[in-house]
Amino acid sequence: MDIQKITEENVRQIYSPCGPDFGNYIEEKTYLSELIKGKLNSGWKGFIAKENEKVVGRIEIQPVEISTSPLTGSNHYYLPCIWVLPEYQKRGIGKILLERMLNESKDRAGVITFAMKEMGWMHESFFKKFGFEETDLKLSPFSVLLKKNFNLDLPQLVRPSFEHEKNENAVVIEIVEDMMCPYFRVWQNELMKIAQEYGNKVQVIKIKPKTREEILKYGSGNIFVDGAEPFVGPAEPDEIKSVIEEKLKDKKIKLP
Repeated sequence: MDIQKITEENVRQIYSPCGPDFGNYIEEKTYLSELIKGKLNSGWKGFIAKENEKVVGRIEIQPVEISTSPLTGSNHYYLPCIWVLPEYQKRGIGKILLERMLNESKDRAGVITFAMKEMGWMHESFFKKFGFEETDLKLSPFSVLLKKNFNLDLPQLVRPSFEHEKNENAVVIEIVEDMMCPYFRVWQNELMKIAQEYGNKVQVIKIKPKTREEILKYGSGNIFVDGAEPFVGPAEPDEIKSVIEEKLKDKKIKLP
């Protein structure tokens, strides 16, 4: 197993294990890796695990103050994602990646991450094995965990604060693009295609937060349907259609 630190030379490999290598996935991986390239001198750190020259796992941390997270504060890192390809899981690769990253994080007060209680990805039990503890911060359905290096006030969570578009004659879907995950970005594009099947009965608004201030205002990877957030992660087409059609009924708008 070869663990490599991300540099300008291998930056495009950080997203290699994230979603398949075709079509929109390649485009999104390229776009997001270029964003990461611009942050390498600002404290962003990443590692990949390779086996027989294939990238099979990845991890990254970002200084909170330049991160894609809804967190304010300083002197902490934010860990948005650790991922190992399913066929390579349960072989200790995730452990190696996380331990390597934690060794790289000691220059700051700690590492904060959002973990899941139920889903297999980013499961909280995995992080707790490495000393991550639950905080008082709440971001349902996530657990907000911290691996503390030294005492310092925690970053604070910021909820999106922009004014949602209203339309009495259509369901409004506001898609805040994900600025970190190519898998989620491709899913957002699929959601938009499904929404467009309803014609003018659904109004789709796409928001692309490019600056830190815009991320704090709009979030990153948020989906709002008439101002509510009905999805936790990527949803199946039937779930998307069910949410849209329920909102159409609420507004007494006939289905197409």
